[in-house]
Amino acid sequence: MFKLLLHVLLVLKLASANSISNMNGDYLLTKTPNGGPTSKFPIQYADYPGGAEYFDVYSDIINSTYAEVIWKTLDPVSLPAEIVSRFANKTIAIVGFEWDQVRTLPSGEEVSVPMSVAYNHHWSTTMLGSDSRAIKVPSSDPRVLAASKKMSHGIQVQEDGLVWITEDLNPMSKIPNHVVFGDQNGGEARKSFKGNFFKLFLMY
Repeated sequence: MFKLLLHVLLVLKLASANSISNMNGDYLLTKTPNGGPTSKFPIQYADYPGGAEYFDVYSDIINSTYAEVIWKTLDPVSLPAEIVSRFANKTIAIVGFEWDQVRTLPSGEEVSVPMSVAYNHHWSTTMLGSDSRAIKVPSSDPRVLAASKKMSHGIQVQEDGLVWITEDLNPMSKIPNHVVFGDQNGGEARKSFKGNFFKLFLMY
């Protein structure tokens, strides 16, 4: 029994001293052959120009048994109320994210769940703005077919036979109404950098 923890990093508008630390320590960056310097990417999110701040989002509890495969969309969870209020009718700039899978001990202490206990091979998270929503539809819905073409592993049919999709309520918006975080990449995921290089960020 554990939860996924998504640690979302935001850009600060004002340059200031920043004491935040990475969730999973420093990231080791390898230069791409014939590529540019890795200095374009911060090893610490606190080094992002102007600084960074973060908020945390937890999934619902995931129950599994040893060697069981879980392949489904988890039910939606709310963003922190302070974040929703602060960015109501505004655009949010996201510079990266970190993640962990955690459980709470009887003492109340939160600890990481090792990959040897619960191996997490892939996941993705969709963050919704006020002009989009998550809805369940039958697998025969044409929107499911359109969404499946963007998913390398196909659609995820729930126990009730329905499929979660994202509905965009304002498709003409110049700013995206939802954003997908993904690329959970197996056992090395905690130490894989999932951020943008300086001056580039996701806006929605």
